[in-house]
Amino acid sequence: MTDKVFIDSNVWIYLFTNEITNVLKRKKFTETEIRYIIESISKICVIQDYSKEILLFASELRENYNFSVWDSIVVSCASISGCCLLISEDMQNKMKIKGLTIKNIFVA
Repeated sequence: MTDKVFIDSNVWIYLFTNEITNVLKRKKFTETEIRYIIESISKICVIQDYSKEILLFASELRENYNFSVWDSIVVSCASISGCCLLISEDMQNKMKIKGLTIKNIFVA
């Protein structure tokens, strides 16, 4: 069985050097091109939807770890979706939360 890995959307942004939809629009990508990019990403990974459970756990994370709103949602999504590794670009490297390890790929 392969372990599930959660990739913070900002990592995808750095891979594309664009903030997916907002920056693509500012860069004058057409909606057709934006849909193609979204479809391409969704073919190689699962896109985790929000749920009440994710939002409530995100609140607990903010309270216990002082995460930002967005970071708490990312960590909550990764944890609740059963991932063992969260790849991020701005969170504390090697931090562990309920069986989830955060890996900051920009830290040596």
